[in-house]
Formats: sequence, structure tokens, C-alpha cells
Amino acid sequence: MKCSDIMKRGVFKLYPEDSLIKAIELFFKEGISGAPVVDEEDALLGIISETDVLRAVFKVGRGFRLVFPSSHLLGLSVEEGSIEGVEELKEEIKRIRVDEVMTSKVHTVGPDDDVEKALDIMVSRGVNRVPVMEGKKVVGIITRKEVLKILKEGLF
Repeated sequence: MKCSDIMKRGVFKLYPEDSLIKAIELFFKEGISGAPVVDEEDALLGIISETDVLRAVFKVGRGFRLVFPSSHLLGLSVEEGSIEGVEELKEEIKRIRVDEVMTSKVHTVGPDDDVEKALDIMVSRGVNRVPVMEGKKVVGIITRKEVLKILKEGLF
């Protein structure tokens, strides 16, 4: 089976100058956990995941006393009496650009590659998604969900 047979088309993408807030909003709105980062010509520059976002938020938030859970600001809130800290933390996060936290070294596949190649990348590299490339352009993405779907169809 080829990667083009199972890849998601119409990939949601981010640009390097997009803010971390925009990435978070995209993840929640579209129900995704990561997205390719591309330039104005759709050439792949990197990939950003929820893990990248959380690392950045926790790095910025280290100076704040954080309490869980809260539906506000990725589940983070500052202890009562520190409302100024919440606004300061939000402003810090707004200043972070996607290209500052994305993973630049991305393993990819082509549309004609065997699905097994994408699965091998996921397992050996510990990644959740593999962009499908034609030249320098992202034409699709394969996530663990697509791989599990074909496994389910083959096994059950």
C-alpha cells in the first residue's frame, strides 16, 4: 500500500512567523496535535507538535506558580491572587513564534513510498506524524491514526 492511499490531503499548515497562540488555536479548532511549518511557497521548514508547544509554555511559565486544572490557557492558571501573572504569562506566550519552537529536522515520505516506510519512521523516531512530500511541497500527512485505521481494517 502506498502512502498516497492513506495520507490526509488538505493539510493544515502554519508559517514560521505565526504565533504560538495561533498554533494552539489551530490544534483545538481542527482537533489535531501538530502541523507542518511551511514558507510562502509551501516548502517544508519544520513541524510543530503539542509537545513543542508545551515545552515552550512551561519554559516561559517557570517563573509563575502554576496550578492544574483549568480550561484557560492550555490547562494552566496562576494561583489565586496572581492575576497579573496570568496576563504577563499570556503576553510572553503571544510573543513566541512557531519557528522558535518547531522541530526543524523532519523525516518525510513520498506519495509513492510504501506505508511501511512511514510506520518505520513513526516507530523508530517516536513521531506521531510524517509529512508526505512531492519535491519540496507538503501534499499530505500520515498520522498514527491513519496507520491504525488500516491495521484495524486488516485485522478485524
